Amino acid sequence: MKVLLVTPEFPPHSLGGGGQIVKILAHRLGDRGHSVVVLSGLHKVRNFFDRPYCTTSKDAKVVWLPLLPTPKVGFQLNTIMPPNLYSIVELVRVFLKSDFDIVHIHGYGHFSVDMAAVLSRLSRKPYIYTIHGFPKEPLRKGGILKALYDIYNLVLGKPLVRSAAKTIAVSNSLAKECEFYALPQRIIVIPNALDSPVNPDTSALRMHEVLEKYNLLGKKIVLAIGRLSVAKGFQYAIQAFPLMFKDFPDAQLVIVGKDDGYGYSAELRRLVLQNGLKSRVSFLSGVNDEEKTVLLGQASVVVIPSIEEVFGLVALEAMAAGKPIVASKLGGLAEILAPDKYSILIDSTDPVRLALALVSVLKDKEKIIGAMKNRKNRTERFSSDKMAEQYSCVYKKTASKIRSG
Repeated sequence: MKVLLVTPEFPPHSLGGGGQIVKILAHRLGDRGHSVVVLSGLHKVRNFFDRPYCTTSKDAKVVWLPLLPTPKVGFQLNTIMPPNLYSIVELVRVFLKSDFDIVHIHGYGHFSVDMAAVLSRLSRKPYIYTIHGFPKEPLRKGGILKALYDIYNLVLGKPLVRSAAKTIAVSNSLAKECEFYALPQRIIVIPNALDSPVNPDTSALRMHEVLEKYNLLGKKIVLAIGRLSVAKGFQYAIQAFPLMFKDFPDAQLVIVGKDDGYGYSAELRRLVLQNGLKSRVSFLSGVNDEEKTVLLGQASVVVIPSIEEVFGLVALEAMAAGKPIVASKLGGLAEILAPDKYSILIDSTDPVRLALALVSVLKDKEKIIGAMKNRKNRTERFSSDKMAEQYSCVYKKTASKIRSG
């Protein structure tokens, strides 16, 4: 089949897990014989007149659509901007000149994605819509931001999701949220997946280089990964950390991620200073994939204290790296980690409980060794081939129904 994947972000120009999932899916669909084109928004632009361009990712063609530039704000705010004029022309050209069997849209609340959905409707091409989560920050901020988001939901967001042939939710908890936007009988759950097992085995020299670069030699690493947002709950990990020092004076909280554009990075840093943790908490924003793999391999435990998480790709990465996990008992995290005996699920908003859970894991050598020995088995439910097979079935059924109808 000829498949068009539309996404607001795609590696290497991506922050969250959504772009990674689209890349994995594009590769696996290609392996299965599908012809894949990716349309991705491009937020790293110099001016209003940047032109679209093409690259390849394995066998998939990637068309980059520059978005309108904004003042210096965070990544997530940049990605919601509309495409520039040249990108709109290219977007229309792709739909007019290409005969796709299915259009697969990813991401909610991005104008580049919305335009593709509108063009799909106008050109009568069937499209399915994968929801990776709904923006919660406008609800937290309130005021004008919430008012604008409510208008967007009414005018664009909800109608475009409701018009999709199928709406895909990446977790059962998210599927419940989708019922506000889509007909329940059109909602399907297809979990995200890992491309391949995270292999934490790195040369001793490279391992030493990375730990030295980030001043982590000799530290017991408590690792947290994700964008710097109130939703990720890193504030609770920071509050819990002083309670661990009696048992583990060499513990170091390492937070890997970029600010998402709403300014929460500054709040987290103030919290670190208030708790006297300046030398005990490391913020790493420029970590590449290789360095992240090294940090996963060297971490003693991975903590995921989110207050909302529709899936939690970092949970899969931590399991694949063979690490014990302490995480919030909610949303997609509970679905992923409840069957995993090397994970502890708690109410992470309680710093005392969070600290006790981390200390208990760090003292449990059997749990640490068992997590590493069984790392491959822990993620077998989330195979990228299985994910691609599920999407392929949805594509074929949807295209067949449209042709026959």
